[in-house]
Amino acid sequence: MKVAFGKIDITPPEIALGEAAKIGMAGYGRNHYARGVLDPLMVHGVLIEDVILGNVKKRLLFISIDTLLVPLSVAEYIKKKIQERYRIAPSQVLVHATHTHSAQEISGMYHWVGYAPAIIWGIMFGLNRNDKYITWMAYRIRKMVGEMMQNLAPCKVAYTKKTVEEDVIINRRHPERRSKSPLGIIAFKNAENDELIGIMVNFTMHSTTLGSSNDKLSADYPGRLVARIEELTDGRVMAAFFGGAGGDINPIATCGTDFDHLTNNQILGQNGKKEDMERIGNFLGERALQVAQSIPQDDFYDRFGYESYVRTIWVPLRDFNHYYASSPMKSAIVKLQNRALYFAKKYIALQVVLAIAGNEDKEPTFPALAIKHRGRYMNCYSKLMYLMLHFSSSQSDKTLDVSIIGTPGEPFEDVGKYLIDRSLTSPENTIIFQHANDWMAYFFDLNEYTDSGGMESLEGTTPVAGYHLKKEYAAFLEDIKAGLSIGHY
Repeated sequence: MKVAFGKIDITPPEIALGEAAKIGMAGYGRNHYARGVLDPLMVHGVLIEDVILGNVKKRLLFISIDTLLVPLSVAEYIKKKIQERYRIAPSQVLVHATHTHSAQEISGMYHWVGYAPAIIWGIMFGLNRNDKYITWMAYRIRKMVGEMMQNLAPCKVAYTKKTVEEDVIINRRHPERRSKSPLGIIAFKNAENDELIGIMVNFTMHSTTLGSSNDKLSADYPGRLVARIEELTDGRVMAAFFGGAGGDINPIATCGTDFDHLTNNQILGQNGKKEDMERIGNFLGERALQVAQSIPQDDFYDRFGYESYVRTIWVPLRDFNHYYASSPMKSAIVKLQNRALYFAKKYIALQVVLAIAGNEDKEPTFPALAIKHRGRYMNCYSKLMYLMLHFSSSQSDKTLDVSIIGTPGEPFEDVGKYLIDRSLTSPENTIIFQHANDWMAYFFDLNEYTDSGGMESLEGTTPVAGYHLKKEYAAFLEDIKAGLSIGHY
């Protein structure tokens, strides 16, 4: 078994020109372009390889990009460029966005500066305005992969999950829950000297420690987390970050911990600065390294196998209107608001997006959303990924199976729990990588939509996305267990 970690800077080169470069920042509505760089935007990669039958190489590649999101077409373009040069198929690659809200815009949504009107205008007319940067970024990533191919080193691997008990996260819709998130750690050691090579870190929290007043590009806390691990080890240990099901999970940056009295507006209105980002990122980086270093030597494995399953999912652009009767306490105001938002998104904004494309067989180069008509309905389509990792030892019969669920958006906490509880491995041995290969929506349950509506209803592509994700996921697992879904091995 071999592994290589890699990283490459994707900070837009023209940012040196200052505000005149007109670099849009994704994540918040802002009335200005980026005014510099707080810390570099990076891509981090992890390439795992094992050999069977003497020369058949099994490879699995994880790519973590410091962007708000990675649209499906961009993820597929990156995979295509990698496949053109190296023998790594698209089903062997998971592309993840760290979801920093201070990154370079790549979807078109934040192309124009301003607040809600500018964002809506960007959704409707922002296509094909970042192609040059996206193409440049893809070739940078391919260069990184080539370097990783040259740096593969014999290794051992271990997995663990440890809950962070300190008050770091908060459920912005249900602060009274006092939610906690585990650190999911996949650690790699050098097979020859047992020194730590690198860590894959999974943690559930929005990358919003920096508030909307931040005017400089930044990787937010995931970038600081990774950098802190490298600092503490003098660069000997590398890391890559992958966010969990954090659709409604925010950092506790400036709101405090009076959980019973905090409101949604107070949590969303946090205005963290550089020091808040560094404090939280450093803490999580130090904790992740500590957890990785505490894994017993006997828990490391030197053999690796996997199955990669990918399922295309279709989510109709439909409202929950025929379910409202199941929520008698639903306020008329929220119902009216949700219906108005849905009507505007489907019949105004998204119809214009399809019109820009000309026809559905000739889509824009890098559209932000993958939308097609399927029968009489408009549908978003995306891909759900399920990875089953198999660790074993050449010295004993000990084995370990770990599942990674790659979701094309942001599951709420409850939806994430639903996915993990039904995994083909135990919940303890299952982690979620959100923003995997696409962003299509927030994934929330009916009650979250009908009881309070809110920001997620405004920004989500389609209200029923959470319902359909759970439905498709359950069917996906049944097909895998029945051998009806073909995976890449």
